[in-house]
Amino acid sequence: GSHGSMWINKEGKHLVKPFKVNAIDTSGAGDAYIGCFACCYVQSGDILASMKTASAFAALSVTKRGTQKSYPEKDDVVKLLNA
Repeated sequence: GSHGSMWINKEGKHLVKPFKVNAIDTSGAGDAYIGCFACCYVQSGDILASMKTASAFAALSVTKRGTQKSYPEKDDVVKLLNA
């Protein structure tokens, strides 16, 4: 969401700041985030990188109407991550 996401472990708190976008429809943003996070984490094992990618994926998903049909392409996520 607009506050980002946080992972807390024994080393401390790790905040992933949100990506600022023009939100049109936030339906399904949580599902977009957790689905992307799970996919990235299974592939990489890197929690913080997976959280950042999921944040970008969810941010882009709210820029269009709908749920699954609003999910971005991988190239768009990579572009936002590298901006």
